Amino acid sequence: MSQLNYLIVIASQDPGGAEALVPIVKSIEKDQNVDIRLKVLVGGKYSYPIFEKENIEFEKAENLTQEALVELFKSAKPSLVITATSFGFSLDKKVLRVAKQFNIPTISLIDFWCNYWRRFILSGEEKKAEYLPDKIVVIDKIMEQEMTKLGFPRKRLKILGCPSFEKFKIG
Repeated sequence: MSQLNYLIVIASQDPGGAEALVPIVKSIEKDQNVDIRLKVLVGGKYSYPIFEKENIEFEKAENLTQEALVELFKSAKPSLVITATSFGFSLDKKVLRVAKQFNIPTISLIDFWCNYWRRFILSGEEKKAEYLPDKIVVIDKIMEQEMTKLGFPRKRLKILGCPSFEKFKIG
């Protein structure tokens, strides 16, 4: 079996998003069939302990400018971008916008059932598909239906649950 070589940029601002991304990072790190390198960027200081506890290497990126991200993408040439979602001009929005400039496929995870558009646009911006990632991982059918009613393109939504929920056990 031939080895594939990819660089995936993972970006998270807030602790909830970090929790959702950790199982994905762990799964990628375990996969022996592909040579995948990860560049984990973390924008919020409250997210650092989540990655530290899991022994995941990351770059503290809260002060990373848009220009610095462009340079990082030019030199690193990532194959895929995976982000959590946050409000404001957060790291995930900066990373998504740069990835779009370079035509890099993008995936974002939503970890909670509200404020869907606020996760992808800034205050005062129009709700446009151009601000959205190529795919949005939603938790369940309820979230998919709510987002579709709000104008999100259904073809971009994929119900996969929330990776951080996998560690919960009932009973």
